[in-house]
Amino acid sequence: MDKTVIFIVIVIICVLCTVWSACVMAARADEQLREITYDKKEPEEKEEDMTKQRTCKRCGMPTGATYYKININAECDRAGATTEQFCYNLSKTLIQANSPENVYCRSCVDKIEKYINCDMAITERTYITDKPGK
Repeated sequence: MDKTVIFIVIVIICVLCTVWSACVMAARADEQLREITYDKKEPEEKEEDMTKQRTCKRCGMPTGATYYKININAECDRAGATTEQFCYNLSKTLIQANSPENVYCRSCVDKIEKYINCDMAITERTYITDKPGK
């Protein structure tokens, strides 16, 4: 009889511990759910702030949600990388990491592409770094 009573007490203690653990886990899950729903309300505000901060390096106008970067990397025709390619790409990466972000609007990117393709260079004789005429 004593062994039966001890067994029943141990089972009751185990059940109470399991129920307590389940309650604690439910409370944590509820707290995490509240944090997730609270975080879902903020991205719109954060997104607006990011678009207000970006301005075109060439014309100084806001870029809006879509912005463009000009990035020239070295490539290699054979398997693996050459030392020259590695050094060039590493130096470009380090320069970009330590300098402000260079972003452009769509109209300036179109003009820069035309200049690079020599369509505009022949007719207007301007430089990429020139500010657009007003």
